Amino acid sequence: MPRSGGPGQDHLAEVAVGLDPAVRLPDLVEGEDGVDDGTDPPLFQEREDVVAEGGDGGGLLVGGPPAHHRADHGQPPGEEEPEVELRAAPGDEADSDDWERRLPEDLARLADAQPAAEKFDSVVVDEAQDFGGLWWSSLLRCLRDPERGGVVVFLDEAQHVFPRDGAVPLDTPPFVLDENLRSTKPIAQLFGAFSDDVVRPRSRAGAPVRVVDVPYDAAVAAADDAVEALLDEGWPPGEIALLTTGRRHEAQRLAVELGGGHAAYWDDFFAGTDVFYGHVLGFKGLERNVVVLAVNGFRETERARRLLYTGLSRARMLLVVTGPRGEIERIGGEGVVRRLKDAQEWAPGDP
Repeated sequence: MPRSGGPGQDHLAEVAVGLDPAVRLPDLVEGEDGVDDGTDPPLFQEREDVVAEGGDGGGLLVGGPPAHHRADHGQPPGEEEPEVELRAAPGDEADSDDWERRLPEDLARLADAQPAAEKFDSVVVDEAQDFGGLWWSSLLRCLRDPERGGVVVFLDEAQHVFPRDGAVPLDTPPFVLDENLRSTKPIAQLFGAFSDDVVRPRSRAGAPVRVVDVPYDAAVAAADDAVEALLDEGWPPGEIALLTTGRRHEAQRLAVELGGGHAAYWDDFFAGTDVFYGHVLGFKGLERNVVVLAVNGFRETERARRLLYTGLSRARMLLVVTGPRGEIERIGGEGVVRRLKDAQEWAPGDP
């Protein structure tokens, strides 16, 4: 029977206590998610830790699901409105120039116009592997003291799936987070095999990964069948996400184009009441208890390994993979071949 709750929740307090001395602010710290282990402190909680230590903590939201949710629904529960806020004008989400040039330049201008007393003591950045060079230079201008201000960075190079080469402006050794708390052991062991880093699963054993071996062009249809079978098994719709690696699912396109745009699309995700249809690139940093990953090809073959790693690691309790098993094993190598031997060959709908 499906179960709610995270597989690693019992261990979270232990990890939080263990990490606290290592990320004391306003030191300059780089936290390296060795295998996207799900242990990096939530951005809003990290900001609260900064404020508790007597500083103004800034969490930089540069768009995507968290920014939409916060803009539309306000502060997380229990958090007061920030005393310092730099808000750029909205732009076109489909225009890459907005993300790569216009927004970071706007941020720099907004920061330069702020009195020093109204800037931040420390800034926390998540998904930092996706930052371009302009973002880093603009971000440092938001600090009261760019040379001594606190910068806490979380990144995972194995999820570096966008063509950006901004370098983290820190020369301190990274603190590697190498324990997985998000996912059950079978899931963590499989996606960990796509990484050069070592993962130490700390959650419960869980169900085996299910594999539906079909060609690329049949992966989406097989994923749809898998979702229907999971619903029949009793999984709540809001706990399931269907993600693609290549062309987007038709349900995702219609949800954006006919359902009220990107803001409404992400509102549906956070509501957690229905099956969510998305692409791996847009689901980085997010998770659901059940993920059905449709491996329906790759626009750029050179980033196939990182896309698979990212997509597989979004699942917490159950992972279903549809697509050509042989190609997935070829991309992943010997470690993935070994882990998939423990997977369950599945034909959705069969008794």
